[in-house]
Amino acid sequence: MIPSPIYWSATGYDLVMHALYGRSYARLYSDVAALIPDGASVTDVCCGTARLYRDFLRARGCRYVGLDYNPMLVRAARRAGTDARIFDLRRDQIPRADFVVMCSSLYHFFDSRNEVLARLLEAADDAVIISEPVRNLTSHPFPPIKKVATWLTHTGRGSFEARFDPQSFRAFARDNGAADYFHEAPSRQAIAVFRRR
Repeated sequence: MIPSPIYWSATGYDLVMHALYGRSYARLYSDVAALIPDGASVTDVCCGTARLYRDFLRARGCRYVGLDYNPMLVRAARRAGTDARIFDLRRDQIPRADFVVMCSSLYHFFDSRNEVLARLLEAADDAVIISEPVRNLTSHPFPPIKKVATWLTHTGRGSFEARFDPQSFRAFARDNGAADYFHEAPSRQAIAVFRRR
């Protein structure tokens, strides 16, 4: 299946993400970055255009690898001076790092979310940080908006209809032994931190 136009170019991806998230777009990454110490190594799975590194971690001396399935997004991240690599989570090995991060992408693996978390934990020396939207336009009560919002998030493969809500993502975090969980009721994002035992 052809991916939605969001994934056709890096510029379009960033513009649509800004439109969808508004002023909270930067916070999506700043809240995750605040949980990572200066100088730590970070593997960012499904990194998009690597805004986490470019806007927050680069200036703090973090060693970073960004992984994404979309070659156009990877090329854009590389042009911006990021170590970004084409990556298929279903078959490729995750590079080891102190922190393994996934921002706004776990829903693409909704049916295999526990297995994906296990793989992320295998690659993390300190912790896995997952930031996930729990308030989505895909649950809008007006069917046309819901349909378009759902279609726009289709990457060309994997799940794109299932979504977490505040209750289901908290349950996922709890059932998998999250050490920390952050979510304020008005926020669209929730963050779960899973420590290596």
